[in-house]
Amino acid sequence: MNAGGLEDPSDYLLELVEQALEMGVYPILIIERFHAFVDIVDDHLLSTLSTLRSLEHEFQITTIAISPISYAQMRKQMAPTSAFVSSSYGDNHDRAVPTPLSKEDFVASAILRGLKTGEAYRLYQLGGGPDLFYERLIEAKLSGEADMIGATLASLGDHVATFMKRSFSEIMDGSGEILARLGLGALTLADQSILQANALKAFVVKETATGSVASTPILARWAIMNGQPDWRGYELSMEALQAKDYERASACLSEMHHAHPRLKCFSDVVNLLATLGRGVDIGMLSVEWDRVGRSATLVAGNEHTPVNVRNWACQLEGYSKMIAAAFGKGERAQLDKLTVLADDSLHEAMLIYFVSAFIEKVKKLQSATAKVKALATVPEAIMQGIGAARCNIKYTSAPELDQSLPYADFFAGPGKFRVPEVGAKLDLTALLVVVSASLRGTAPDTILSDRTKVVKLQSKLVQHVRNPYAHTSAVYDEQDAQYLIDVSEDLMFAWKAGAQLPTTANPLSEAVPTADYLIGLLYGDFAIDDPTPETAGWSSVERQSVS
Repeated sequence: MNAGGLEDPSDYLLELVEQALEMGVYPILIIERFHAFVDIVDDHLLSTLSTLRSLEHEFQITTIAISPISYAQMRKQMAPTSAFVSSSYGDNHDRAVPTPLSKEDFVASAILRGLKTGEAYRLYQLGGGPDLFYERLIEAKLSGEADMIGATLASLGDHVATFMKRSFSEIMDGSGEILARLGLGALTLADQSILQANALKAFVVKETATGSVASTPILARWAIMNGQPDWRGYELSMEALQAKDYERASACLSEMHHAHPRLKCFSDVVNLLATLGRGVDIGMLSVEWDRVGRSATLVAGNEHTPVNVRNWACQLEGYSKMIAAAFGKGERAQLDKLTVLADDSLHEAMLIYFVSAFIEKVKKLQSATAKVKALATVPEAIMQGIGAARCNIKYTSAPELDQSLPYADFFAGPGKFRVPEVGAKLDLTALLVVVSASLRGTAPDTILSDRTKVVKLQSKLVQHVRNPYAHTSAVYDEQDAQYLIDVSEDLMFAWKAGAQLPTTANPLSEAVPTADYLIGLLYGDFAIDDPTPETAGWSSVERQSVS
């Protein structure tokens, strides 16, 4: 019973309105959570709403009802428990549907929070959904998060699920298939029809040249994570990628049935990374190039592969074909059979990339002896490559050498240096002497320009490292390992100094897609709007990543 002694809420409502009108006050009732009626199972509900409707029709009160769901959705949800389902309350009301935050309002807000104008425009491309999504996205950007979509989702917590359950129950009540397709950007015509019937559709989907897709990568990622029953496998793979454990990342996907070509593309990229990232004792310079070629072909041929990843895969595919062409069927790929081809600029660039990446991989080994054994033949291979590329000298068969060159200046002894005869095979000592003498005065200053360093290389590298490795099962300490690493890097610098390398990054190191980049492939975060006038001058990578 209320303060006026009235038991029926509709009587109390009539009394309040009457008192207000007698005082000359026109009442405006604002119901901020009109959808809360869904959870009310009360005998007075229908009579109260009927009274309210009558008062409105008599122009004695104006009601503003705020709800994230429509009357039709409320009736559907209340049908099992309440007569509200048959009430026509609200059918004759004017309806105002909010729209997502505009670009202008977002940019203005982001600038006030401290972002630069360009950053604000770029960040807007990742936004969508309710205003809270935009707010948390700005916070993630200001916090310097590398994975802004993931950080935004984490900060939103249960808000996304609450919004979707209230406003899009037609999606959430199902088996999750529509949700998964929303996250994958693969909505069917039937799915699109369901979404188009919802007044708040602009918060969830947007139209692109290929049809309806999630309004924001934030929602797309949430949808795919909650709609795919086996999504945990992809998350575990992503965690392994973050740790650069490529074999584990690949193993997490080995039994997966990929529900979309983009997920298959992600899996193929991970398998390619795993093939490239195997241990230092497998394949030529730790790479099984026949497997790389097959994996790279799959990645390059998938229409969902991002441009940068496709270019990377195409480069690896091309190198695999070059290696296959250099060896006969069934012939084992060996580095010293490729170094003689370094007089060709394409082969030279390929070899420089391969050897540089291998040195970096070896540096990560824990054992000093393992490092030395892995690099023991690398300096000789580098000298073979420099000889072929710069001096037209192939170590397998010496050409007629200029007898007037200062070979003696670079020879450590003992005795007098004997110039190799035509057709003779050049060992490491002969390469160090002949190549250094041939390059004197014609190449940039490097380790091979320094007579003292070349002489020391013959005594320490050849006699104390290379020869013991070839003829004994020697054990080496960290000092030996670091020496060999330094020598290999110095010789690589000498090789690169005179090379005409392409502008592309090394596909075995710098150009390898990072885990943060592959997040975009896995979750579809690359599917943003076309560039705006403010972003038209940016590269595709800049538009796809605002971090």
